[in-house]
Amino acid sequence: KVMVQLFGPGGGTDIVGTAEVQLDVAPPNRAAFWVYPFQATDFVVGETYDLYWTVTNMKEGTLMRFNLTAMAVDGHGHLHPTSWQTLVKETCSTNSNPEIMRYVGGSIPCTFKYAMQIPADLANRKVALVASWIGNAPSVPHRIVSTPVQFVSGRRLKAPSAKGSMAAHCKAQPMKFRIGAGMNLVERMKNV
Repeated sequence: KVMVQLFGPGGGTDIVGTAEVQLDVAPPNRAAFWVYPFQATDFVVGETYDLYWTVTNMKEGTLMRFNLTAMAVDGHGHLHPTSWQTLVKETCSTNSNPEIMRYVGGSIPCTFKYAMQIPADLANRKVALVASWIGNAPSVPHRIVSTPVQFVSGRRLKAPSAKGSMAAHCKAQPMKFRIGAGMNLVERMKNV
């Protein structure tokens, strides 16, 4: 726990209150996350893909309602609503056997599954999938956002294998990369 001083607006030195901040660190097997998609990938329009996710502290056989939404991702990483959303009622299972590509502390998380057919009106767009649900606090919806995926109108062609044909393009400009990282932080403030 950390005691934080609250100062008045305008940057003065008068303390107008205090707050106590507590950070709870939970083991990774108790986190809510997307199991699939877990990385950037292409989803072909018209094909069906099994989506998997898990939520905190679920027991085998728990039935929950979720709102699944596709959010368009712009060039700056901002999310914008699309026309695709669906309400699903799914049961948590440890027997679905999706490949889990993250550390879960040696346990098998209870996962939810939904078979999504990729809609044609979202072709050639980068999309993040959002699963939202109401937990024990009915006024606060919970959300998990997937890694952005690309909805493509057909299978993409592989790059040419001849290195010589690519050499002119590789020397044209220096390659630049951006790497991002994120962290999910839940905090509680008391006596504010």
